[in-house]
Amino acid sequence: MTTYKSSDPAVALKPELLAKITSRWGSVAGMTAALKSAADGVFGSGWAWLVADARGKLAIVTTPNQDNPLMEAYVAKANRGTPLIGIDVWEHSYYLKWVFCWGAPCGAGPVRRRSGFR
Repeated sequence: MTTYKSSDPAVALKPELLAKITSRWGSVAGMTAALKSAADGVFGSGWAWLVADARGKLAIVTTPNQDNPLMEAYVAKANRGTPLIGIDVWEHSYYLKWVFCWGAPCGAGPVRRRSGFR
């Protein structure tokens, strides 16, 4: 799962959001596993999203290509909502074995640390 530079695991979730996640998936780890599973099911380019609908109900949905859960004209009603977390699934990431930066291997730094490639 992509971890963005703005993510901070030390910041606790608000109790209301944590309660909804725990109620639906059992734990944050359970929600994360479900989100990763949804991302694994995206073929080619697309997204896996944790969304909240107008009533605050949480769901994990996927969208193709650049679509997102706010695009009423392109996204099925069941997949609409306010995005809380998004995983960008890029078709080329399936066959990357090494992280490269514009043709040259990346050195130790934020990209390498966040990517999980050591």
